[in-house]
Amino acid sequence: DSMTDHPASRLEQELAAAEKQPWFKLRLLPALEQSFQSSTFDQRMRRYRVFGALGIVVFMLYGLIDKYYLADVYGRIWMWRWLILPGIGVASIISSFCPPLRRWYEYTVVIAGTAFVLGLIWFFSLSRMPTAQHYYGGVMLCLVFLMFGLRIPFRLACYSSMVSLLYLGWVLVDWPF
Repeated sequence: DSMTDHPASRLEQELAAAEKQPWFKLRLLPALEQSFQSSTFDQRMRRYRVFGALGIVVFMLYGLIDKYYLADVYGRIWMWRWLILPGIGVASIISSFCPPLRRWYEYTVVIAGTAFVLGLIWFFSLSRMPTAQHYYGGVMLCLVFLMFGLRIPFRLACYSSMVSLLYLGWVLVDWPF
């Protein structure tokens, strides 16, 4: 074996090459990524399930104020707040127990979480009540929860945030303050 074939030497070469890369091109070596994914899988599943369930409950509890803050549209949104979006979240959690779907589980978490954020934006975009303006702060809290509470992968967090913030911007451009 030559010295360049030694794993430590290869790692040093890869690290040296990585230092020359721009930050957005940095990636773990495939073997290290696979090792990390395997060793943290159970922990990530537990976190997604527990914090996902807590997030669904908190989202639904905030629905208690919809009747007062979004009274003009409550009849249109209550089913989304209490049934449809929580159902999507619960379906995501249930899918984590199905071995063939586990490979895609982080994607279901991001899709469900993004659906919650988009739903919240949609709720207040329909309303013309002055109290609806308090909801766009809740959008940021939902995104923070998605990124830091659930700790979804950075790349997926960027996609979710980009979609959510583009929709929020689109709504706010035409929203009467």
